[in-house]
Amino acid sequence: MKRMFKRVNVLQVISLFGILITFIFIVLNITKIATNIFWVFVGIQICGIVMFVHKWSKEGITPYRRLDRNNEKNITRKTSDSLFWLLVSYIFVVCFIFILKMFSSLDYGDYLAIVNLTIVCDLTMLYWVDKTINQVAIIEKSKLK
Repeated sequence: MKRMFKRVNVLQVISLFGILITFIFIVLNITKIATNIFWVFVGIQICGIVMFVHKWSKEGITPYRRLDRNNEKNITRKTSDSLFWLLVSYIFVVCFIFILKMFSSLDYGDYLAIVNLTIVCDLTMLYWVDKTINQVAIIEKSKLK
């Protein structure tokens, strides 16, 4: 579990804390600028997720060329495809909520949805990457014996 959280980049951590703090400010109605800062942190979170996906979704990261050349046997292919589609769906949902927010006065539910979606996407991406890296490690150990 501890190794799993070492894979997160700095932008994701900073933006997640920023999103949570500004969400608390929005709910408590402390400042009007908190909503603008919230959307800035959501944009930084998207950049952090793009950097995470770019780093960890490269196909063929195993040291075994025979496994990596064949697309059906490629271990990292399914994870990289899943990470990409999760990123795309996350961006579409955030953009949809942002457009709804521009045209209507939604309550705190839209902010709560983005906070929950961000946490779920981050944890899901970490789980998939950790699972794939563990599979590669098991294959490496079995090849060495």
